Amino acid sequence: MNKQRSAKARKALEVIAAARATMEAALDDLRGIRDDLAESLDNMSDGAREGESGQIMAMDHDALEELIDTIDGFDLKTAIDDAAQNLDIEGTDVPEARLDAAEMEERRMKRLPKWAADRIAAAEKTRDIAIEQAEKVFGVPLGEPEEFVIWRQHGPFKGRLIPTEIVEVPELGLKLRVQRVPGLEKKTWGLEIMAERNLMIRPQAGNMAFICGERW
Repeated sequence: MNKQRSAKARKALEVIAAARATMEAALDDLRGIRDDLAESLDNMSDGAREGESGQIMAMDHDALEELIDTIDGFDLKTAIDDAAQNLDIEGTDVPEARLDAAEMEERRMKRLPKWAADRIAAAEKTRDIAIEQAEKVFGVPLGEPEEFVIWRQHGPFKGRLIPTEIVEVPELGLKLRVQRVPGLEKKTWGLEIMAERNLMIRPQAGNMAFICGERW
């Protein structure tokens, strides 16, 4: 950016930082109200707490706490520092986030009613059992040439072995398998790609190509 745009961007970051400082003062007021509600609820009898007035106070307390936690967990400092670095301008001083992602999740779970927390815990247990069972099927690769391996970036099975000899892509009409290349003296392995009718290879780069089946 030229000097004029850089100066304008720098000024905008300063305004955002100042707004955050002003917001902190308002958040302190909300924290005080939240704490007052919590103290009042603690001093109530069980009957009053379960009554209409007590339930309304509890909902007000939870609403304020959720708002405060959401704002406290927003990492404005990192966002501004990254933007300043990418724009090659001087950053501005902003306080770090009060809560990290793990703390926010812990607080959110504490606000849930018991029945909801129990259901989430049961669902997580079922998920963990399913993953454990699947890991027994999708094992660890042994380095054999005919192996297919999962490389999903987000999930528990990254780098796990697919227990199959042929991989089919029905929508493209393709089947893939690894086997020895016939007609060669040395035992050379290759990827065999089979199509229902026609097969087209479209090179895109020196190390990449599209393999198209009959439905291209």
